Amino acid sequence: MESELTSYLSGIGCCWRCILVYLGYSKQEYFSSNHHSNLETEILNGETVDMKEKTLGSSLASNMTNKMDIISASVCKKLRVSVCISCLGLLQTCESTEVIKKLSDAVREGDFDAKSFSLGLSLPLSLPFRIHLIWAHLLKKFSDLQVEETRRNHVGVLKDIWRSLVGPQISLDIDKEYVSGQLVDFNLVVQTDHPDSEEESLILVKIDDQKLKLRQKQTRKYSEGLLTNQFIKDTLSEIGDEKVLHIFPDPPSVPNEQFFFKQITCTHASLYLAGRYNKYSRTLPQTPWFVSEDRRFNSSVQELICEPLKKSIRSEGYKFSSSGREDVDVRCLGRGRPFVIEFTNPHRIHFDDDFMQVLQEEVNISSGDLVRIKDLQIINKKDTSNLKEGEDEKTKSYCALCFSTKSIQPEALENLQTIKDLVLDQMTPLRVLHRRPLSVRKRVVHSIRAESIDEKFFRLFLNTQAGTYIKEFVHGDFGRTTPNLGSILGAKCDIIALDVEVKKSFIAVIDVYNKCTARLATIAK
Repeated sequence: MESELTSYLSGIGCCWRCILVYLGYSKQEYFSSNHHSNLETEILNGETVDMKEKTLGSSLASNMTNKMDIISASVCKKLRVSVCISCLGLLQTCESTEVIKKLSDAVREGDFDAKSFSLGLSLPLSLPFRIHLIWAHLLKKFSDLQVEETRRNHVGVLKDIWRSLVGPQISLDIDKEYVSGQLVDFNLVVQTDHPDSEEESLILVKIDDQKLKLRQKQTRKYSEGLLTNQFIKDTLSEIGDEKVLHIFPDPPSVPNEQFFFKQITCTHASLYLAGRYNKYSRTLPQTPWFVSEDRRFNSSVQELICEPLKKSIRSEGYKFSSSGREDVDVRCLGRGRPFVIEFTNPHRIHFDDDFMQVLQEEVNISSGDLVRIKDLQIINKKDTSNLKEGEDEKTKSYCALCFSTKSIQPEALENLQTIKDLVLDQMTPLRVLHRRPLSVRKRVVHSIRAESIDEKFFRLFLNTQAGTYIKEFVHGDFGRTTPNLGSILGAKCDIIALDVEVKKSFIAVIDVYNKCTARLATIAK
């Protein structure tokens, strides 16, 4: 039975590695060309093959004497003239110098400084269909086979074999560790195709043309292609072998060409940098500001920080997030506002402390006197959630230059210090009503202090719950914030200038002075 299986698969055009897959082998070292001759010797000498590596039933677990010499004699000879009907050449060329060089060159051209990599493989659309058809014909001829698990896992095993053979060879060529069986930050994603793939896959329309007609109507959803691997997998799973054999009475034909690399992509997981920024300008928005398609300001906090970092990290893009935001005319002082930047597909990811300081200084120098950053550091993705946690619990300190329409007595300003934990009802301000829903929010002013400048001007110092609208607290927003400073002082008040300080612990404070001192002391020894 076993020699008949091997002879049949060889006869219809399967390569020796694919034959091993159909026979139930999954242990990856059996598929190396170096191991191939050793395995053949073991079997010819009557030695026992590890039964754990068999995924066939007991009918294929014995009498292996003649199997490998049939594979080596008939199949290896056939490989010189034809492309495998099952893998379309994927397993035939996985030890090819040309293939390894092409994949290695793609990594070198990307110039990523990652120390390890994993491999991803996308198969031609017609390949799962060809495998399904071969199994149907195999089970028709050998009806006693018990191969449910082997058949179900066939495509996954094929991918694992290809990765296990190709990965270590690329590793030697590019001097990066190949990591198998798990996803690492740096991935080489290989998308393969075949010249006849779409034409062969469209034959499935004979089986279920209604699905394809439905997809043809949903042009937006399937703009990148009507056929997908999942569509073919679902279609094949819904039909029986009897129907497949009725429509396709012959095994797949020998292809005229082998597969080709449709796309080779290097991708790296995002890099997350965190820090704090101070903003010293009253004409600088936090993010790019557009009204319709017209830009309002030439730059932004986001661009001043992110663009120099993006250039040094060599990332494809970035996403800037911060703990709250200040208005364009508000300065951000004190410890600074915490921020996080996600850099997508970064090419440079390994930094020491010295380089982080260089990056920080590059930002500070290039942004002039508009923005400065501090405590720049790498964080994990899971830590980014801390940026938004406790938004309502954190506190902020404000210093505002205020104006009153009538004279305010010093005693009235001094009395403000007695107010503690003042609860406000703040309706959504008119100035943000176009982008935020109408609602009434309760906010707390924890403490108030004021210093008189002259009869109508004074400085106001506030410690408030995050999310408090300070400008509206001062001028009342036409009665939409109650109580407000105007109602407390009995005069109309407004803000001339406002500064904010965020008091949120999010990232570690980096003590550059002590680090430098310690390093100088070490050098002096």
